[in-house]
Amino acid sequence: MSEPLAPLLVSSESIASDDPYDVILTNIEVVNALAELLAPDELVQDALVSYYTDFYQAQVANGGFAQFVFNSGWSPLVVDAVAAGLEAMEAPRHAAVFAQARAAVDALSEDELQEFFESELFGENETRDRLDAAAEGFDDAEDDLVLRNSAFLRSRPDLVVLPEAELGEAIEQVFAALPDRAEREEALDNMPQPDYVQLIEALCEASGQDLDRITAGSPSGDGSVIWYFLTDKGLHFYKVIGDEAVMFDGETEEERARVNVAEVVTPVG
Repeated sequence: MSEPLAPLLVSSESIASDDPYDVILTNIEVVNALAELLAPDELVQDALVSYYTDFYQAQVANGGFAQFVFNSGWSPLVVDAVAAGLEAMEAPRHAAVFAQARAAVDALSEDELQEFFESELFGENETRDRLDAAAEGFDDAEDDLVLRNSAFLRSRPDLVVLPEAELGEAIEQVFAALPDRAEREEALDNMPQPDYVQLIEALCEASGQDLDRITAGSPSGDGSVIWYFLTDKGLHFYKVIGDEAVMFDGETEEERARVNVAEVVTPVG
């Protein structure tokens, strides 16, 4: 594996915080920013391990193991990072649950797995139910993954801690050192975003909020997917109602904005 092009960066504010999730969140924000121009193998492995272990926990807690499989596309990068993370974070109970659930996915044929990815993930879904059952024990595992993930990041010998106000400059320095930066930026500009990303960005703009990150997609009973995301004003979600995407406050469920889907979405491909 080649040397990473960026260090493992977190903010000094997150290190000083009493909330153990703050350092995890800082890593997520830095990884998201770096991933705009860097490939996964150009990032620090420990940063990805923390990132995807948190993604795994959030997905399973929100909608079950099947949702994690569905939303990750069962990417080897993600799966291997989660397995490595649970081991490195010394979370044996969660590691055992993940291993048994992983075996259930590996037992599916290629056709079965593809059919699952093409399913709606709601209503009658035998494969979904089988995968969720394979992760039995997740809720009972006593390993606190937030505490262990936070401790994992804090203990990294190559951790670089900077004031939050300086993180953007540090990321820009990484980008400035790329000899092919212009080509990478052009490729990024020419890459259409998925529908849900386009809609979330449009909703944030319409509501006057700044998008922090997209957290999870959760299938609803009517066959649609409700997407959850964080802004500078907290947790929100949106769902499609008729020909519009409607944004709601995550706590009060009050409407915050709505946009016409056809006017926003640029089809991929």
